[in-house]
This record gives sequence, C-alpha cells and structure tokens, in this order.
Amino acid sequence: MSGIGAPAVQIPPSFLPIVLILVVWLVYRLYRGLHGSRFSVSRIVVRTVIYVLLFLTVVDAGILSVPFLIVALIAGLVAGLVYGRGVSFSLVEGRQYYRRSTVVMAIWLVGYIFRLMALLLYPTSRVALLASDLTLTAVTGLVIGEAMAIIARYRESKGLPEDI
Repeated sequence: MSGIGAPAVQIPPSFLPIVLILVVWLVYRLYRGLHGSRFSVSRIVVRTVIYVLLFLTVVDAGILSVPFLIVALIAGLVAGLVYGRGVSFSLVEGRQYYRRSTVVMAIWLVGYIFRLMALLLYPTSRVALLASDLTLTAVTGLVIGEAMAIIARYRESKGLPEDI
C-alpha cells in the first residue's frame, strides 16, 4: 500500500505501555529542557548519543530514500546550529545549568509526535513512514546541531578556545 489511506483505528494493546513510556519521557525532556538541566559537556554528548540511538532504532529507510535522509539531516544540523544558540546558562547553588531554545524544543516535540502518530495510525503506509522518517532525521540533525551550538556557546561564555 503506497498511499496514506485511512488511518488504522485500532491501536494494539501491546503498544499502550510503549506509548505511555514515550509520552512520559517526552514530557520529562520537555520540562527539563524548558526549566533547565545541570550542564556538563558529557551530559550534552550522552543526551545527543541517546537521541541518535533512538533514531537509529526506529528509522525505516530503504536505500532509495538515503539521499533524502542525508539532506534532511544536514538541514536539521544547520537549523540546530542556528537555533541552538538560543540556549541560556545560569548558576544555581554554584552549579551550572542550561535552558534549551524553545524553538528547538517545539520542533523536537512535534517531530517525535509526528513519528509516533505515523507508526500508530499508518503502520503500513510507505508514504507516511517516509515522511515521518524524513522529519525524524531532520529532528535528529537539529539535536546534533543544537548540542554543538550549546557546547560552543558555553565555551564562548567561559572564554575557552573552540577546539578543546
């Protein structure tokens, strides 16, 4: 089935715990991103690696879609570098905290919800899955670019050279 077609109206009960876990995780990440998280370069790197690993577990790309995914990844990376500069830093009880860009958080949230909805509502539609793969690829690039921008901004604020 190559078109989008009618949405599947029945979500298998086995998906409900997974959906619940994903919703809780998305809400937690959104809250931490908007209200601040403790900062360290290793936390940023580990968080980014986790997002990339999650992306790799759900992407369903055929060989013909790889060039499109590369373009989406690069576009997301550029957007992440631009909008990731909206990060803010603060000291709380002597510890460094950072707050993510609201633009990045909004795009990230919409991208993950779109992917989840495509998987649940149109599990057999190649068009819906490709569209959600492209979106998720761009979001992954966005997260990578944002991480690079956050680390660069932190180094700038501390007067550190960029190549450390």
